[in-house]
Amino acid sequence: LKEKYSGIRLFSIPNGVDISKFKPKRSTMKQFNNEIMNILSVARLEKQKNLKSLIKAIAILKSKYRIHLKIVGWGKLKLQLIKLAKELKVSLKIINRVPYDKIVKYYHQTDIFCLPSFLEGQPKSLLEAMACGLPCLVGKYAGSEEFKDKKEVLISGFKAEEISKKLIQLIKDKDLRKRLSKNARKKIE
Repeated sequence: LKEKYSGIRLFSIPNGVDISKFKPKRSTMKQFNNEIMNILSVARLEKQKNLKSLIKAIAILKSKYRIHLKIVGWGKLKLQLIKLAKELKVSLKIINRVPYDKIVKYYHQTDIFCLPSFLEGQPKSLLEAMACGLPCLVGKYAGSEEFKDKKEVLISGFKAEEISKKLIQLIKDKDLRKRLSKNARKKIE
């Protein structure tokens, strides 16, 4: 861009997060023996976010694990997602838009953050979750290769079966969750 527009001053302003507001909650990480696992996704309720596959993935796991899924967002698929969750007997709560100064409480109530999107830019919700030190599972969208070394987030395919396998990996491996949590926060800092 600088070559093409040499007469114009250009600035790169990356998508940032206030790390003094979005910070890890002080608590111990769950073992997930018989405890409820709280999964959060903050996303528009649109096809591109692949939330139907996330609900189906949780349905695959519900016989072995107690999982509550919370989605903060709004969009055209709200009623379809609620219907699917009821059909599959998945515990789902959808919360409409939340003001920026109130969203951090949802991250602090969460054990694992999921964003299984088909397509993303630099998702603000992922950066916020990472800043809060959450272990994050993201779809293998174009751009997720930034995390190809798997030090900060775990990358999944888009199908429900692929997502559920990665969730099992996170559930069973507390050390993996701790490592992702620590590295995610460090990357955002």
